[in-house]
Amino acid sequence: MHQTLRLRDTSPASSCKKPLSHAELLCEWQRQRQRSALELETGEQKNRDLPHTHGGFCGPLRVKGVCPNLSSLFRRVLEKAELTLNLSPMLGVLFLATQMQAMQYSEGREDPPQWLCICMRISTVSLLLQTLLAAVAPVVSSTPPEVDEDAGVVISASPWVQIASYLTMVLMLATCAAICLGIMLLRKPHEFSPVVEGMSPAVVCTVNLSLLAFAVYVVLAAAANVVRMTQGRRRSKFLEVMKLAAHTVFFAPMLCVLFIGARLRALQVDPEKGHPQSWAQSAFYMCTYALFLQTGLAIVVPYLPGGDAVKRGTRYIPSDIEMHHKNNIVRVSFKLLRHGSYLLMYAGAVVVMVSLYTVAKLSGRTPPVPPSMQCIIVLAQQFFIVYLGLWVSVVVQDITKDPTRGTLRGSKINSIVETLHSASATVHFCPMLAILFVALRLRAQQITRNTGSPQGWAQDAMYFCTGALFVQLLACLLTGVVTGKKPDVDENGSPFVGKDAGYPVLWRTLLGVQVFAFIAIYGGALAICVAMYTITPKTAGGEGAWIQPLALF
Repeated sequence: MHQTLRLRDTSPASSCKKPLSHAELLCEWQRQRQRSALELETGEQKNRDLPHTHGGFCGPLRVKGVCPNLSSLFRRVLEKAELTLNLSPMLGVLFLATQMQAMQYSEGREDPPQWLCICMRISTVSLLLQTLLAAVAPVVSSTPPEVDEDAGVVISASPWVQIASYLTMVLMLATCAAICLGIMLLRKPHEFSPVVEGMSPAVVCTVNLSLLAFAVYVVLAAAANVVRMTQGRRRSKFLEVMKLAAHTVFFAPMLCVLFIGARLRALQVDPEKGHPQSWAQSAFYMCTYALFLQTGLAIVVPYLPGGDAVKRGTRYIPSDIEMHHKNNIVRVSFKLLRHGSYLLMYAGAVVVMVSLYTVAKLSGRTPPVPPSMQCIIVLAQQFFIVYLGLWVSVVVQDITKDPTRGTLRGSKINSIVETLHSASATVHFCPMLAILFVALRLRAQQITRNTGSPQGWAQDAMYFCTGALFVQLLACLLTGVVTGKKPDVDENGSPFVGKDAGYPVLWRTLLGVQVFAFIAIYGGALAICVAMYTITPKTAGGEGAWIQPLALF
């Protein structure tokens, strides 16, 4: 026993101490073991508290301990590089709107004008360069880069890297503005039809939301640059206000996907006109104007005398902004406007989803909802149901809060809010996956004159991606019910519990969910990207699908 317990004492007086007895050696050994266990537990907790990213290969393997060094330089670089992709969903829906408008004007025969295609390529390359700059910054400065989470630009690295980051951001935003202008200037060629039609409401609302998002990010990037050069690290009210405004456009990509999906479904039912129901088109505008109102409130309220606005919640609900004012009547009015705009937006989204189910031909048999539209509907339902539930629970939490002490009168609503906060992490892939599904559907229609559909195996991949996200959501809610605490989620949105947490069956179930979701989401997305490049008029018929379209749709 004495030979195995080698306790080092590095103090100067170690040689003058008298030898420890056997009992003292055992006590010291136990104290060192407890100290080591505490350090290990603290390190694991810090790793769990790391910001959740949209990717990360260590997430599904965390429980097995395959990737224990979560704070490595490589991981931190990937986390910073992921912050540069904030605008990728908005770029995707803008490109879809451009392609769809060009197909509408040419009866599915032509692509957008050449200069618009060049602008789209420049925007894509600029975003890719922005991500690469964040990834290669450690090579130049030997330290992980600092990326502005709101503006998406590299701010602390080599001066050349920082200058290049700002130039690529300006180039991307300028080309996006040119694309929005180009969509509005598109006209129908006279050789296809003598009647010149304007933009469809779905494209109009998509362009308006894109202009709102890009305008906010242009001002935010410029303000961040100017403030950093003139004021250093001192806080700027204008910069903080623009960050709040950037948070309000969080729902724009998913709303745009819904608008474009409704338009594609209407074109499938009625190829000649292809307009959704009039009440659905009104819902497009209602959602758009509600989002404009939220952004306007976030900008105007902080500059009113006695007004202020703060962001709360988590990264997965960045649009949760609370507005304050010294005057009680004004404060209540702003709260009603804020909550009213949210209610209009959610109601409009529900109306659009209902229109996808109920659109029908005036005469003849209505074609069934295609698998891509089925998956988009399910993704949109998951996305908006989770955030609607979170919004309602936060409102109830505010109402039940003790105004004198600022504490909750009951803990049940608090646990519901925390569980839904975690559940919101399971749906953060929904907008990008829905964009992929719409893009593949649009590509199939383009090469077949609006009659084709994606390959059968690509449709299976859509079902696998959608099913994996739904399983993640159910697992997260189940974890919150079983444990009675806020569920922990990894970088891919999968919930997990510790092996020693006292829930062995739940631990094994969640481990299986992690592996299944990782393979289904990333493998399915990769398969859809491959299908985009390999689809031909012969294969664009949906043959060979293992999963048949659900009879419910």
